[in-house]
Amino acid sequence: MTASATSPPAPTTSLEHAQRTARSAGFGNGLLLGYLMFRSGLVPRPMALIGLIGGPLAFATATAVLFGAYGQGSTLNAILAVPEIVWEASLGIWLVIKGFRPAPILTNQVASATR
Repeated sequence: MTASATSPPAPTTSLEHAQRTARSAGFGNGLLLGYLMFRSGLVPRPMALIGLIGGPLAFATATAVLFGAYGQGSTLNAILAVPEIVWEASLGIWLVIKGFRPAPILTNQVASATR
């Protein structure tokens, strides 16, 4: 069976497989971006909280798959990935429809500069 032109090459080592799995595990978008959006208030906090919950869940389930606890196509993996999927979808939809809220830091600076 040959790989199609659009699929990524198969990992050559187990370390490469671990790195690829860890990169796609919700750590960056879920946990880090969720934290930054929660702290800055640029999006509604309940929405950012979904990212703060979904990121670690996605990271944990990807780590469990990496160590062979269950398969990548298992029901448990799909269930644990749902909050991350909801976070990413809601963030994208929110930004397209509403955009960012005004940054409180910039709003305070503009208000004090005009006084």
